[in-house]
Amino acid sequence: MAQVRCPSCNSPLTQEESRSAANCPVCGKSLSDSAGSTGSGSAATAPGTSNAPSTSVRSASQKHWVVVAVVLLLVVGIAGMYAGGFLSPKQNPDEQAVANSDQNKNEENKNNDAGKSSPEKPADKSSDDSETNVPAASDKPADQPDEPGVQPVDPPAQPTVPPSEPTDEPTESIKLPAQPTDQPVNQPTGPFNESVEPTEPQTGPTDLATDKPKNTPEEEPAGIAIDAPDGEYNAESLNEGDFVRLHGKVKTLKLSSVNGRSALDASGLEAKEIQVESINAEATVVLNAPGGLVEIKSGINGQARVFINAAGGKVVFLNGCPITGNCEVTISAREVDFGAVLGSNKVKVVFSKGGKLRFTKMTGSSYIHYKRADPKDPPPTIEAGTLVESSECKEVDW
Repeated sequence: MAQVRCPSCNSPLTQEESRSAANCPVCGKSLSDSAGSTGSGSAATAPGTSNAPSTSVRSASQKHWVVVAVVLLLVVGIAGMYAGGFLSPKQNPDEQAVANSDQNKNEENKNNDAGKSSPEKPADKSSDDSETNVPAASDKPADQPDEPGVQPVDPPAQPTVPPSEPTDEPTESIKLPAQPTDQPVNQPTGPFNESVEPTEPQTGPTDLATDKPKNTPEEEPAGIAIDAPDGEYNAESLNEGDFVRLHGKVKTLKLSSVNGRSALDASGLEAKEIQVESINAEATVVLNAPGGLVEIKSGINGQARVFINAAGGKVVFLNGCPITGNCEVTISAREVDFGAVLGSNKVKVVFSKGGKLRFTKMTGSSYIHYKRADPKDPPPTIEAGTLVESSECKEVDW
């Protein structure tokens, strides 16, 4: 059967289609140009001949495929942007608040997991309240889409500081020193009471001791009783922390050196004569020989505190032995014969009637202050030596 082609789209048509149809069933254009010209149509499609498609058909086909390709590219690009998170569906304020709440809870869970390795600290009440509050919705309008390419950044987690690890070593308790006792020192009667003033309480069994003696019971020792009105008693040397109390009567009391922070309380021992080798450092000594004689052989040194009651008697520093350092010496006697007083010593003398004072030299800021036990007594006789720097010797009513 001979074929006829459409003059517009070059589509093959049968003889019946070309006669019965006014328009081409493919392109819809009129076939009037080909009506009654079957021979020409058949001649155009005769075997052995090739009819190429027209330029208009080719351009329409190419446009069709270009449109298809562009649509496919747009579809693929949009799908990729959704998959990458660059485009997200719009959220209303309630949905966005729920999303923010879930994100905050995830961050809290991360922080809790990080702090499980260290002991948990007691949580503050404020933190408990903050956990129950729902985070507020973002101030960004709900209908405004997120900017493409911008990823939300989580706030940095707060670093957890591990507490100090407890140690199994027992802590050493701090022991406070014992409170001083307010126990009066037995003072002899007479003018000596005026010269010996109560001292500040010191640590130890009595106010005389500057520190608690070693190897002594908690209670104050009763002391050593001496009953030798016509005999003598020899006391051994006292060293750091030693304390001795003497009471009774004795004719002659001989003392070796008293050193360090030791103490000798002989205020309750009435002696007629007392011989002392030396008193050194921070020792405290109280002697009682009313109307008798007290002899110091090697001086008083350091920061010693010495109280001598020889009212009506005599106190002599043999061979001019000195008082040196920063000592405090209080003497009640009728006659006192010092050697040199060197340094920053504080010496006080209470004279009985007919008093007499003698010293060779005084230096530094040392002073000798004296007064009369009875203001009606005549002034004492003063044989002063050399006074150097700011030292002084004068009568003072203290």
